[in-house]
Amino acid sequence: MDISLIRFPVKCPCCGEESLVASRLDAIENIVTTERPLTLSANCAHHRVVWLANAIERDQIREYAAAVQY
Repeated sequence: MDISLIRFPVKCPCCGEESLVASRLDAIENIVTTERPLTLSANCAHHRVVWLANAIERDQIREYAAAVQY
């Protein structure tokens, strides 16, 4: 069974520190195509934050997912 992962950057909304997050490609594709809420999390040095992706973040993640497929 092939479980493809996609890695994309997230920026902590509290301090702006950027980190990479890994998620299953099929789950991300399903979420962005069905317009369901996409939960993001930052695990930076100072904060543990969870939030819903805004339209810009969703578009960027959609672009990462499309690039992985090619």
